[in-house]
Amino acid sequence: MAMTASVKDELSRLSVTKPCCRKAEVSAILRFAGGLHLSAGKVMVEIELDTAQAARRVRKDIADIYGHDSDLAVISAGGLRKGSRYLVRVINEAGQLRITHGQASLEELGSLSNPPMTKDAIAGRIRRLLAMADKRAHDLGIPDTEAGLSPDLLN
Repeated sequence: MAMTASVKDELSRLSVTKPCCRKAEVSAILRFAGGLHLSAGKVMVEIELDTAQAARRVRKDIADIYGHDSDLAVISAGGLRKGSRYLVRVINEAGQLRITHGQASLEELGSLSNPPMTKDAIAGRIRRLLAMADKRAHDLGIPDTEAGLSPDLLN
């Protein structure tokens, strides 16, 4: 086992009990191993990991801390990959806060979210949702999210 793989395996087996530390760990894993994808009109968070232990831990932490269910898929070795990979998928109704509270400020949306987020975090998620919607619109050959805006709003 390579040193990187052994370190990852060892870290995935350490017990972390403080909620703040668990949130920080999940955030770091999402930042470096995760991504947002659009599937069947829903936003999906996917996290690709090297070890089954790490995948199980992330699933447990996401369920315990954030209350979201997730699925686990195993990607078999093949091609350039020597070992199996583990894909954790979290599907949630992203953007629901903005739809429900259309006139709320970013700060208000952040305080309404569970867990609460900063207005910068809300703005970043909305930007990513809009970018994914624009990409999907381009793929389908339909107008993007800016098509319904008046020219003075675009300036």
